[in-house]
Amino acid sequence: MSVSAERIHSMYTSEKVKQIANGFITGAERCMEIRTKSDGTFESALIAGVVCKAFSIELLFKAALLKERGEPVHGHELKKLYDDLSDESKLRLQRTLSLEQDSLEQKIDAVSKAFVKWRYIFESETTDLDINFLNSLASAAQLLTD
Repeated sequence: MSVSAERIHSMYTSEKVKQIANGFITGAERCMEIRTKSDGTFESALIAGVVCKAFSIELLFKAALLKERGEPVHGHELKKLYDDLSDESKLRLQRTLSLEQDSLEQKIDAVSKAFVKWRYIFESETTDLDINFLNSLASAAQLLTD
């Protein structure tokens, strides 16, 4: 069975993309929970949580871009997607996060490749990530399509 490009585009709405992103946010939050095991040690699925959170931001940026442009965009790098957002969306993020534009861009650049890097974290000797910013960015990005 084949599906035409027109049919795919008609199914691909900003709201549907946002709903999927919200599911990944929920998954990320569950993964990042710290649980006590029966032996008294702790566990969490932090890596999976970071991957889900980064992917949710990617989807939220794509939902905003779809709403602004009327067509889907591709790619995983958050900074490239952010750069493509309208000035209004960038300003909304800046205000929601209480950051100056330069600071916001630096912070987004620092987490830009988290989705790819953290999926393959075993290939890296070290990595650095501001999880608090990642969480804040996901919350702020949820407001872009409201």
